[in-house]
Amino acid sequence: MNPINNIRFTFAAVLAALSLATHLQAGGVAQPAGIMTVPVVGPNKLNLLATPFARPVVAEGTISAQTGSTLTVSTVPTMTAGLPYVLEVQDGDYIGVVALVTASTGNSTGGTVTVQYNFPAGAIAAGARYAIRPDWTISTLFGAAASSQIGSSTSYGGGDVLQIFNPVTQKLENFWRQRTGSSPNFNYAWLTQAGASADNVRVPLGEGFIIKRFSSTTLNLRLSGELRQSRTRKEILGNGKLNVIANPNPYPVRLDQSGLTPTAGSSSAAADNVHFINPNTGRFISYFRNSSQSNSWFSSTGSNANSVTIPAGGAIILQRGSTRGDLTGRSAAKLNPVSFANAPGI
Repeated sequence: MNPINNIRFTFAAVLAALSLATHLQAGGVAQPAGIMTVPVVGPNKLNLLATPFARPVVAEGTISAQTGSTLTVSTVPTMTAGLPYVLEVQDGDYIGVVALVTASTGNSTGGTVTVQYNFPAGAIAAGARYAIRPDWTISTLFGAAASSQIGSSTSYGGGDVLQIFNPVTQKLENFWRQRTGSSPNFNYAWLTQAGASADNVRVPLGEGFIIKRFSSTTLNLRLSGELRQSRTRKEILGNGKLNVIANPNPYPVRLDQSGLTPTAGSSSAAADNVHFINPNTGRFISYFRNSSQSNSWFSSTGSNANSVTIPAGGAIILQRGSTRGDLTGRSAAKLNPVSFANAPGI
């Protein structure tokens, strides 16, 4: 393991342990906080990244009923219009679901929350615990445009480019940090490629993003927040579509410890594939579970890959076979958290 990475994730773990007494989750379970740095290399290289941290909980309690994607809950927080929020299921058969909130009614005494998730009838048992959090946006994850570490430019493409994957269109959407005015009185703004304001664009928890670093100087991107303690469950689009999945841990995790169990096959072409991005070429490095080798992980070129790690602060791309359907509900992809992955130093 790279000793610098080892220092980085151990430092995050120490900070998490020190904060156990001050960050509380539903039911009195400690919700640790942490901070880490992730290297973003250039020039003009693609870095597939993700945050292992979440934003603080604003409401928590129990779910008393479920009808489709609408949950009857014990408390509903005040949610700022135009900003994204997510609901996390914290126990039961669907523990680990992190779903975008699309509508809500009620207040601190109870109400309903509708989420963007494909729950079947009877999926959530009465009494299951939940938490609601603000989700990340460009300005909350990368900082206000005036103070962000992301490289700025006077025109699109002249500085760092942030790319967020849209699973519906299967395309990357591009954003940048604009700089106008004259030194020392520059003005900054987060914009879409087309020039619209992008401060509140969602960067989904549990997914990833790409930074195309313009400068040859490595950016040490700081990530901080709360560390979720339950596994992550993510619905996966099938039929050859791409799905970006974050490493939910603040340290590298081996493929054979990750909890991911995509469909195995006797070859890469016969199996679901997990892709990493090679920052030097911008091309996929692909792995699959080999059904002829006890479902061990192998590279597409035939080498054993059990010990290949998803980097700390990194993400991967999961691609189902072209004739395989979506993975939803109980079949959704599951990623293991701290307590499952035998984290060094924890």
